[in-house]
Amino acid sequence: MKHRTIQFALIVIASLLVIGCSGSKKTAKNKTTEPEEKPVVVKPNPTEKCITFTSSGDKDKAIKAHVLYRDYMKQDNLTEAFPFWEKAYGMAPAADGNRPFHFTDGIKIYKHFLKTESDASKKELYKGKILALHDERIKCYQKEGYVLGRKASDMMYYTDSSPSEIYGTAKKSVDLQGNKTEYLVLFPYANAVIDLYKAGKKTPGEARGVLAKVQQIADANIKDPEQSKNKEKYKTALEQVEDLFSYTSRSAEGLPALFDCNYYIEKTKRDYPTMPSDLDGLENVLGRLYQNGCDESHPFYNQYFSKLKQLRIDNMEPIVTTTTTTTSGAESPLSKGTRCLKAGDNQCAINHYKEVLDSPDYTQDKKAKIALRIAKIYYGELKDKSSARVYARKAAKLNPNWGEPYFLIGNMYASSGKDCGSGTGFNSQRTVWVAIDQWRRAISVDPGSSAAQKSQQRINEYKQYMPSQEQIFMRSLKDGQSYTVTCWINESTKVRFVK
Repeated sequence: MKHRTIQFALIVIASLLVIGCSGSKKTAKNKTTEPEEKPVVVKPNPTEKCITFTSSGDKDKAIKAHVLYRDYMKQDNLTEAFPFWEKAYGMAPAADGNRPFHFTDGIKIYKHFLKTESDASKKELYKGKILALHDERIKCYQKEGYVLGRKASDMMYYTDSSPSEIYGTAKKSVDLQGNKTEYLVLFPYANAVIDLYKAGKKTPGEARGVLAKVQQIADANIKDPEQSKNKEKYKTALEQVEDLFSYTSRSAEGLPALFDCNYYIEKTKRDYPTMPSDLDGLENVLGRLYQNGCDESHPFYNQYFSKLKQLRIDNMEPIVTTTTTTTSGAESPLSKGTRCLKAGDNQCAINHYKEVLDSPDYTQDKKAKIALRIAKIYYGELKDKSSARVYARKAAKLNPNWGEPYFLIGNMYASSGKDCGSGTGFNSQRTVWVAIDQWRRAISVDPGSSAAQKSQQRINEYKQYMPSQEQIFMRSLKDGQSYTVTCWINESTKVRFVK
């Protein structure tokens, strides 16, 4: 019945299209974040690759197919739209000669198929179709720089193109568009050059040149009153790009730093006019600086690292004992370890604290607290996450109903994006899954405790950084599926996406 109704309406709608397709109204699509396209001002040449309804040889048949598929698309029924779109595109790629409907709608349809298809060979076919439609659109409707920008975005988020391909496409778009480059091009452009830099195919200078270009484009559009609608989107894109560059660690890739420590310190000052005064906040900021080549030789870092060390001592849970000496009258290993820690001798502290774990003079509860203290030294002072996890797990085994060890392991996993990936994207985001697993375990074994409260706060903060549903589907994964996060973590978890 619905199909007959659509056909019944064709005579009226087709007559309107014959009078002038430019009078039809666009339907807003809430699912896309792409900016709305402006009307095309350059009409296509009636070439073999750019046929319109009028030059198709069967104008009425082409218009009929066009009307049918557009009606289905307005109902968000892309599967039913496809055969009619295919006929309309095959007969008249340029549609009415004023707007690139058949190219842009075809791309939307193939993106839809790509999300729902599980067959690998078909997914590759759809990816090729998406890229080809962008290229055919350029041949027909020109606007090369503009279309290449959208193609570059699709190459990153849909077709899994190589960094070299994305970079080449995005660069050509930026070169042609200049400050008119759309915000959706900026991150793919920057991410591609970072990937190439990490592969040794781009120099730090070339990568910095891309950052400077992105900043120029974003700043121009943020200040442009005509871009008020997209101002926040340019700001967001710029923040993403600057974060990508700022936290690309030189040590993770064995390459020279994109910037020296002074760059990261100045950015930190801009991001934090007032530096965090709490232990977790200060550890987070200084940890990022450390990953980017800063250490105690830099006055700014040293100033706050000294505060951090004092905060760690101040926040150290006291371990009450009846004596500070052994039965022989010698100073106890616990006392020695604490004295070393306060003096800043971390390895000395660890050595004596390990003696506590082997001694029969301490309860299981006290040994658990010492094991966790060792874990915190390895993680916070020595940057050794693997050893830190060993002792955090030991603490959990000694006191199974204590949430603090799991809270600490969750923090380690959450801070491992750069260890397991580039710092952005799926490989880095998957570490959030195992981090949340640990925080949930802290809540489960120690409900109502400080560790449970802190863990819930972390879950609320970090769940937004899980991979998206689109990222999951693009990798043929399913929600709830078992998945092993490799790198140093090597733990099994469940696939989830941000909701």
